[in-house]
Amino acid sequence: CNVWCRDHEETCIVVFFVFILKGTGTREIKQEWIVGSVRGVKKTGYDLVIRALLYQITTAMIRIWMKRGFSVRCAAYQSDLFSSMDSITSYIDKHIRDGLRVDQLAQLCGMSYSGFSKKFRDLYGITCKDYIIRVRVAKAEHYLRFTNEDLTFVSQETGYADCSHMIKEFKQLKGITPAQYRKNCREN
Repeated sequence: CNVWCRDHEETCIVVFFVFILKGTGTREIKQEWIVGSVRGVKKTGYDLVIRALLYQITTAMIRIWMKRGFSVRCAAYQSDLFSSMDSITSYIDKHIRDGLRVDQLAQLCGMSYSGFSKKFRDLYGITCKDYIIRVRVAKAEHYLRFTNEDLTFVSQETGYADCSHMIKEFKQLKGITPAQYRKNCREN
């Protein structure tokens, strides 16, 4: 059996799992895990035992896959990187008026500029700089539509160094100047 299991590790793990779930094991296993759940009465620690078994099975399967070339360094497994990349967009949204720079954001994620830029583009389909511009312009649209603040105030609140830079990027993205946008909003 040991030789067969070494050659067919995945099958052995699945058989062991089914063995536990079906209750074909010893009487003690049946009474502790299976019978307790069938009758609706779970003894103290029942779910912990089941979770521990699932973790053991999952760990065994990953170890087998790693022997066969599966890499745990793949992007999907690096949850820390992706959680920081996911939260970086929230950070940008909240700090848009602070004059954000891509190199600062990369540093916040603990990445190089080029690595951060590549990951950001892979995740969101646009560059981080373009994302920042879009957030700034969207925020400017909000100010132009719902307030009477002048363009200097709007440019400061949206993180632009000066008003002319905001006007230039706004026109590139929307096709009209901020003043024209405000006028159109008022007319409609």
